[in-house]
Amino acid sequence: MTMQPLNIAQCQTPVADALQAGALLLTASSSLAGDWKRRLVTASGCAVTATPAVESWQRWLNGMARTEPEIPVAYNQLQAIELWEQIIRADLPQGAASASLRGLAVHADSAYALMCEYRMDVNGLAGAGEEAEAFGRWQQQMQQQCRKNGRMLVADTAAALLPGIASAAACSHILLDGFDGYTPMQQALLLALQQAGVNIESVQTTRCEEPLMQLVCCRDAEAEYRHLAGAVKTMLAENPNRRIAIVTASRRVDEAKLGRILDETLLQQQALPVGACLQAVHMPGPALSSMPLISQLLHLLSLAGRSGAGFTDFSRLLFSPGLKGYQDERLARAGLDALLRKHNRHYVSFKSLLASEQLHELKAFADILKQLLLWKTGRQTAGEWVRAVHGLMQTCGFLQSDPTEARSAIEVRQLNAFRDCLSSLVSMECVCKTLEWSRFLSLLRQVSSETQLPLPAELPQVSVMPLSAIAGMRYDAAFAIGMDDEALPEPAMVQPLLPLSMQRKYNLPGATAESAFAASTFLWQQLQHAAPILCLSYACEGEQRELSVSPLLAGLSESIATVEPVETELAETESYTDTPAVPLEQNESVYGGASIIKNQSACPFRAFATHRLAIVPLDETEPGIDAAEKGSLIHRALEFIWRKLGSQQALLALDQAGRETLIAAAVEAAFASDRTSVSGAARGFEQQRMAGVLAEWLEIEQRRPPFTVVKCEQPYRLQLPQAAATQFSVNIKADRIDKDAEGHQILIDYKTGQGQSIGKWMGERMSEPQLPLYAVAAGLGEHDAVAFARVRSGDMDFEGLSGENTGIHGIAVCDGKSRRPEDWLQVLETWQNDINALAAEFVSGRSEVAPVDASACQYCALEAVCRIDETGFDSDAGADI
Repeated sequence: MTMQPLNIAQCQTPVADALQAGALLLTASSSLAGDWKRRLVTASGCAVTATPAVESWQRWLNGMARTEPEIPVAYNQLQAIELWEQIIRADLPQGAASASLRGLAVHADSAYALMCEYRMDVNGLAGAGEEAEAFGRWQQQMQQQCRKNGRMLVADTAAALLPGIASAAACSHILLDGFDGYTPMQQALLLALQQAGVNIESVQTTRCEEPLMQLVCCRDAEAEYRHLAGAVKTMLAENPNRRIAIVTASRRVDEAKLGRILDETLLQQQALPVGACLQAVHMPGPALSSMPLISQLLHLLSLAGRSGAGFTDFSRLLFSPGLKGYQDERLARAGLDALLRKHNRHYVSFKSLLASEQLHELKAFADILKQLLLWKTGRQTAGEWVRAVHGLMQTCGFLQSDPTEARSAIEVRQLNAFRDCLSSLVSMECVCKTLEWSRFLSLLRQVSSETQLPLPAELPQVSVMPLSAIAGMRYDAAFAIGMDDEALPEPAMVQPLLPLSMQRKYNLPGATAESAFAASTFLWQQLQHAAPILCLSYACEGEQRELSVSPLLAGLSESIATVEPVETELAETESYTDTPAVPLEQNESVYGGASIIKNQSACPFRAFATHRLAIVPLDETEPGIDAAEKGSLIHRALEFIWRKLGSQQALLALDQAGRETLIAAAVEAAFASDRTSVSGAARGFEQQRMAGVLAEWLEIEQRRPPFTVVKCEQPYRLQLPQAAATQFSVNIKADRIDKDAEGHQILIDYKTGQGQSIGKWMGERMSEPQLPLYAVAAGLGEHDAVAFARVRSGDMDFEGLSGENTGIHGIAVCDGKSRRPEDWLQVLETWQNDINALAAEFVSGRSEVAPVDASACQYCALEAVCRIDETGFDSDAGADI
């Protein structure tokens, strides 16, 4: 029997009348089906009416397949991808990389659907390359798996329906809308229906008049979004009920930024109820996994079954508000976080923490840690994992039974959507009997990431959609953004698993530039039919390159966008001074030593916040031993060495073995007094490093003129400002004081960091006042010296100033040469005056946010309190203090 060619005429009868007479309207997309139902119900004018007979093509096929008992049940998308992944993993060579298995499985599922839709011969994959042949093997294995389980893929639905489509369809009149041509499989189904006597027509596209079109060029993407938001706001002000489409033509459109600008411009904040969580327009929502509560829940699940966690992961768990007991324990949990930071606990063992007294005030949190330790990670069925996760959610407080801790509406929506995702994984039992916990958690993350949770829209009549969804849609006005030459016409996009020659043979969409151009032309025509008012725009700059308008829009006159500033209703404000002087009171506790003067010099607010309010930044954890602790270990080891030796002569008397023995003992003594817990490997490595640094430094000490160590770790107590009525105590400790053969006292402070220039010790607002403080406290005279001993591997030396030549390299004599000070006694006097001036500022209560220069803020970490990022840095601020 000769097949008649498919010939589909346009329907001359109004769609509503045809449907009333028993016709069925099939659309190319589900969004178009929904739009047709809206239009038909609105046109009926009835408050209650029967649901119009409108369905999307794929939904129609799936519905028929479910009613045919001889057609196998199709795997859902999650099951199909899992099956593809299993097949591909088994087919890969031993030891081959499998990091992107899921992506490859998604490509395989998409390529198979194309082959079914375009009725492509699988034998065409033979000899077409390694990837094509592999894909052919995967198809054969997939079909074997489907036959074994009595199931099929969704892509097989049309072919399964084809033999009995006439009886399955059970209708005599079908209307089609929104199709850009018909695939070979669609043609076969429609032809079979026609031959069975079904009347098939396409909906006639009607347009009363040419749309009023406007083309606008914007500076960049943000300017385009703001222009769009302002135009939509103006249009809604004229007619609040106007239905508006916002069409995104470019894949570069940043939907998150677009949504923020639309919210900022269109949301009427005054009309929102307290606690409302809305977005301005109807648009795709964020991934469920990115929502705050679900992100916390997934993080909790990632720690289940583990014996411990890195500090960053553990800290995030501590501060998860979704966990039970958070409101009652939040301060104690913050205290535990600070304690672990202080002790550099880079890794936290749950078992060790539970055995300690640190969780005494954290009973709820301790229960959560116990549940994580008790979690079994062995293989279970998907249903058993679903029940286990549901139980953990209840135990840990995500599913609450206490009505006094009610969730907000948006949190309830998040949790309900997550439970739906969790329940959907039960279907995995038909493709894998059991799963390890890591695999189940990976699937749960994937489903949560692929699930979007749109917020309720304050303006639901305004919708954001991609250009690909515009076919057949009808609105009162449409805005199309991103209409540049890189977005439209769309470039050719080939399927990676199918040979290009095969794609061209079957004329797959996007396989050639010609087919891509034809598809783009169809969408451009559909966009023009979508609304009587069409506002087009593009950005002339994008991703650091210039863009032009799409050639499909050639001939349209364009204008340059002028973006009006967002109108914000400002509340009445009152100015006041938020940094009044708060003088130091007698007997007030002050925290800190030399850092008080250093911080007062750098920024008065830093000194006030740190030493009077006791505000300090949180410590950062890192593996092994941090830099500060390494410096402390070197200090303790050098103290041990010089208490043992007492002089350079004793050092010179040691042979190589003696020095090594002394250094080893010093390192051991330093670690014996250290309270930081480190692993054996880290400790061994640091001991070896320290021994090398100390040996290198002792060589520097041997080359000095003869000296005797007078004092080690000499404490001093200064009352500042000197001779003032109100004073504060500064307790400092000099690492070492030497005396040489000429009677010079040399005050030495060890430094394990980078070197400092002498200029940092000078000036009214000296940036490094430590040595000047030591000089004032020790009462040094004209024959003495102060110096940093830079004990740094590969960078060993002294840095200091003196009144007379000490013979030590790096200690400069104050003789006025080479930019050195001229008079050592004058330097000592200036240091004393400057230190007392800074101390007087501190006592007077000066607390302005006035850094001496930009570098003062680099390592401050108080920006959240001082708000320097909001007020900006004033380069002259420090000069007048």
